[in-house]
Amino acid sequence: PAMVLISAVAALELLVGILSSGACLTVDQTTLNYSQASFGADSVGFNTSRYYLAGEGPNPAIEHLDWAQVEIVDAIAWVRHYGDIIATTCPQWGMEGAAISNLETIQ
Repeated sequence: PAMVLISAVAALELLVGILSSGACLTVDQTTLNYSQASFGADSVGFNTSRYYLAGEGPNPAIEHLDWAQVEIVDAIAWVRHYGDIIATTCPQWGMEGAAISNLETIQ
């Protein structure tokens, strides 16, 4: 009777392991389904998950970085254009070079 009980417990553990491993077969799709339900189908969170897990659609994170780079380039141009005027109006400023250098470092 002890061997039958041990065999039954081992079989039950094996069954639980096999059934629970089924979730691992579709882990990407499960994550996408959860992401869509949590964030919404048109959200940045879902689209980012879809890009990285399924390789579909644009990468929203890169879109934000591209926008930020355009803004930094515009800021550098603005400082170069108005730096002399600011320095004339506010002689103690004298930070045009440092401001441009900081922006270029970010860029």
